This record gives sequence, structure tokens and C-alpha cells, in this order.
Amino acid sequence: MLSPYRVLDLTDQGALICGQILGDLGADVIVVEPPGGAALREAGPFANGGPGPDSSLAWWGVNRNKRGITLDIESTEGRERLLALAQTSDILIESFEPGYLDGLGLGYAALRAVNPAIVLVSITPFGQAGPKAHWAASDLTLYAAAGPMFMTGDDDRAPLGLSVPQAWLHGGAEGAVGALVALFGAIRDGVGQHVDVSIQEAVLWIQMNITSTYKYSGHIWKRHGGHSTMNHPQGLFECKDGIIGVNVLFFPQHFLGLSGMPRRYIDYPDAFAGWNLVSSVGSYLSGFGVLIFIYGVVLAFMRKEKAADNPWGVGATTLEWTLPSPPPFHQFEVLPRVQ
Repeated sequence: MLSPYRVLDLTDQGALICGQILGDLGADVIVVEPPGGAALREAGPFANGGPGPDSSLAWWGVNRNKRGITLDIESTEGRERLLALAQTSDILIESFEPGYLDGLGLGYAALRAVNPAIVLVSITPFGQAGPKAHWAASDLTLYAAAGPMFMTGDDDRAPLGLSVPQAWLHGGAEGAVGALVALFGAIRDGVGQHVDVSIQEAVLWIQMNITSTYKYSGHIWKRHGGHSTMNHPQGLFECKDGIIGVNVLFFPQHFLGLSGMPRRYIDYPDAFAGWNLVSSVGSYLSGFGVLIFIYGVVLAFMRKEKAADNPWGVGATTLEWTLPSPPPFHQFEVLPRVQ
């Protein structure tokens, strides 16, 4: 679907999933690592017996369908090579602190000067501007700032962080959506855009009906440990010979009937403590529906454009230094560093 288009991926940590999504859709994604490799290469868990630049499963998990090079973009030669790559690329993704690329002469203005149609996607904790733009952040603090920690844990104890780091992954996924929409505009108008992704805002929207329920009904959700007031039965239940966990999604009425729940709760879900069916369904539709719609429209347009002439000659120019061939779809492969 995206095979005519090239992506330069300068991100690190979970933001690398943005390029992986675009690579899964067929784009030619080139990871640009600093000398010594990306920081995520040093994150566990590790394969092959222990830590090492080519052993990180965290690194492998977000770098499928990519090629890789090493560039010192703080050097004159590195900056020149990156700008040369940008001339024949459609999207550049980065996750540096706001202003870092501008200070190197590689910001959006410089990229647009060599390629007016290029799309720059910036994925940062709190966006490019505002009082928190330069704040340091971790997965834990991002989940606290965005709100999901408020709903994690028991109501008589302090909120808990999620067991698996996810905030940067949400930001990267939203970055992929923004990149597709901006690429649509570049194909149509010949003008690129700077897509500013705030991870805090991306994580805020994963709460779905928790935020919309308060807006429409004033209800404030509370932590319920391993249980939920949205779906029933859900949670941990003590049985004669142990404990089982049950998780039922999307409020299936036929299952509710089997569960022995009073009929009035099945017919009128609002009878649950603060459960607002209308706002919840609206959240699902506005969240998943909009994303599916955007993906469908943009990819359908790109499939149509695939057979047309490419006005920017993307893919017609090969790199001046050797790059390994991209791995097949869904094949995990260590990215070699190419000097």
C-alpha cells in the first residue's frame, strides 16, 4: 500500500512503533541511529544470553520491516547526508526534545527547503509548545499526567502504574495516523506538514468513556481493582478450588442472561453505578471508528496513487552507501549498523 513512499525514522524508545506501522503497510522505512546505536538497544529483556546491542527484544519488537543506517547528525557530514536523504523521502519521524533538530539546522523549515512535500512527525511527551514542552517524562509520569493511573488499582489505595510500558507506544501509533493524513495532503497538494504528537494527549484518549461520561452525565469513575462496573461479569472470582479471571467486552446481553444478573440490569445498563451506555458507545465509535475511517480513506487513496506517476521521484534514487534489504513482512531481524 505504501511501497512508493520512503520514511526516515529518527525516533527511539516506543516511538519506533510509528515507523514499524508504516513499514507494515509497505513503506520503505530507514532507521537512522546515532553512533553507538539507539538507546532502546540497551533495554531488556534480552536474547542470546544477555545484554548487547543486537540482543534487545524490546528493540526487535518495534523495528520490523525496516532498514538501518548510522549517522552522526551533529556533524556536518551527517547533517548533509540526512538532508540528502530527505530530498527523496516522504516522511521523517523524530522524538527528540523540542527544538533539538532546529538547533542543528534540521528542523521543519530546513527539511521543507530541500523537499516542500516532506511530512515531519514529532512525537514528544507534551508536544512542541506549551509550559510542559521541555519537561522530562517517563511512562509512569505520562500515565499519571494523562489520567489512566487514576483508574488503575484499588479505590482505597494510591493509583498504580501499568505493568508494561505503553505511553510511548500510544504516541507512536497516533503519529502513524497523523503521518498518513499529512501524506494524503502532500500527495494532493504537493505541500508537507509538521505533525505535532503529544503523548499525554494520545494517552488521554485511551480512557474512552471515562472522560465522556463525566462530560455528559457528571459521573466520576472510581478504581475497582480487578473488577469493572462497565462489563459484567469481569474481574477475579474466588471458586471452590481456586481463583479465576473473567473479562467480557462490549456488554454482550446473551452472556449477561447466563450470568444470572437481574433482568433490569440487562435491559437498562444505566442501572450500573454511573454506567452511561450512550456515552460509552459513542466513545468506542468516535475512537475506533475514526481511526478505521482515516486508515481506510488514506490507504484507498494511496492505492489509487500507486499506479500514477510520482511527481517527486520517490524510490527512483538509490542511496550512495549500502543498505541491507528490508526483511519480509512479520519477520523479526536484527538491524545491522551500516557505516
